[in-house]
Amino acid sequence: MNSLKIVTWNVNGLRSAKHTVLQMLESHDVDIYCFQETKISRNQIDDSIAFVPDYSAYFSFPKVKSGYSGVVTYCSERVRPFDAQESFVTNGETFDFIESQLKELESEGRTMITKHLFMDDKEQMNLFLINVYCPRADPENPDRLIFKLNFYRLMESKVRQLLQNENTHILILGDINTSCKRIDHCDPDDEFDESPCRQWLNDFFTISNDKPYFIDIFRHLHPETKNAFTCWNTRMNARETNYGTRIDYCICNNGFLRYVEDCVHLTDVMGSDHCPVMLKMKNIKILTSPSYPKLSTKFWPEFGVGTKQMKMTAFLHRVDSNVMERENKESSSRKRQKTTSIKQYLSIVSRKSSTFTQSNNTLVTESKLNEECGQTASQQAMFEKISASNDAVIQWKNVLCGPPKPPLCTGHNIPSTLRTVTKVGPNRGRQFFVCSRPVGPRNDPTSQCGFFKWAK
Repeated sequence: MNSLKIVTWNVNGLRSAKHTVLQMLESHDVDIYCFQETKISRNQIDDSIAFVPDYSAYFSFPKVKSGYSGVVTYCSERVRPFDAQESFVTNGETFDFIESQLKELESEGRTMITKHLFMDDKEQMNLFLINVYCPRADPENPDRLIFKLNFYRLMESKVRQLLQNENTHILILGDINTSCKRIDHCDPDDEFDESPCRQWLNDFFTISNDKPYFIDIFRHLHPETKNAFTCWNTRMNARETNYGTRIDYCICNNGFLRYVEDCVHLTDVMGSDHCPVMLKMKNIKILTSPSYPKLSTKFWPEFGVGTKQMKMTAFLHRVDSNVMERENKESSSRKRQKTTSIKQYLSIVSRKSSTFTQSNNTLVTESKLNEECGQTASQQAMFEKISASNDAVIQWKNVLCGPPKPPLCTGHNIPSTLRTVTKVGPNRGRQFFVCSRPVGPRNDPTSQCGFFKWAK
C-alpha cells in the first residue's frame, strides 16, 4: 500500500462514545486510530472493544486511578506494528529526571508508542507513532502545571533520542492540551503568549538548522485558516457557535513531511467535546509485522481465542448445563411469584379504599385481607415497605415546589438556564441563572448575552 490514513480523537470516555467509535472502526477506511481519554479500566472492556475485526488493539491504562485518562491505538492488519510500548522510558533512561518523577509521569496511562516499518525506494525506515494524551494544567492546582511541563520535557527528550538513529521518523498524534497560536483560540487574552506551556510548544515547533525539528502539520498546510477548532465547551453549547480551541495535533519531524498529503478536521463527527483529526499520507509503503506485539489485546488471558469473550468464571470451574437450566427455571418461578404478590397487594389496596366509602362504614381488618390472599409474613413486610415508600413520596411532593422559575435574560428576553458553581471557593454549590444561548463571540447576537443572576 502506498497511502496511509490515521485518525486521532479524544473520545472523552470510550464507553460513552462507544457507538460512534465502533462505527468508525467498522468503516475500514482508516489504517490506524489513536483514541485518547478513554476513561476505562481493563476489567470494563468487553470483546467488542478488545477485538475489532481486521484490527489489533493496544491499550494504556492509568496505574493509580481508574476511570481516568487512558489511550488506545487500533492498527489494521495491513499495518500491524512490529512493537508497542506504553512508556517513554524503555531502556533505563532517566532523561534528567529522578526515578520518582519518572514513575509519576508514567503512571496515568497517557502514552502508546507503536513501531512501524516502511520502504523508501529500497531503503527500510522506522516510523514511531506516538499516541499521546497530554495533561491539563489545572489553574487551582499549581502542581499540575509542573506535571504538565515535565511531561512535555519527557516526551521531547524521548523523540529527540529516537531521531538520533538513522532512518527514523516520528509521528505524534493526540490531545496536546495547549493551543499554539492566537489563531488557534476563540478568545485569547492579553497574557495568552505568556503561558509556559505555550512557550514550550512554540519552541518545539521552532525551525532549527543544526538538528531535526517538529512540524504542526495542520497549521503548516493551512497557515491562514481561521476558526479551525477541535475542542469546545459542550456544557455551554459552544460547538453550535464554533467557539473553541485547537488542541488536537498531528506532528511530525521535518524529514517526514514529504510523505504527508493533508490533515483535516472531521467536525461532523459527534460523540465527544473534541472532533477527530485525520492525517493522510502518500507514497509510503508500510510493511506488516508477521506477529503481534505482546501488548496486543489478543494475548489478554481474560478473553478466549478469537473474538469471543471468555468470562473469568470459566477459568474457575465448568458450569453444568443441567444446573444452569434448573437455575433459570427457579429464577423464572421467583419472578412469577413476585409479580403475583404485587398484583395481590394492588387488589388489597383497591378493596381497602372501597370499604371506606360503604354506607355502613364497615372496615375490613388487615388480618382478614391477609387470610383471603394467603399472605406470608415476609410478603406482608414487603407490602408495608412499599406503602411507607409511597407515602413518603407523596409527602415530599407536597413539601417541595421544584426549582425556581428561571427569569428572562436581558439580552434576548428568553428563559435563562440554572447552573451551579463548581469552582472551589465561598460560592461553591450556589446556584445562578445565565443566558441559555450557546457561548460565542461577544459581537455575535445569536450567542450568549451577559445576563447573570444569583438564584434565591
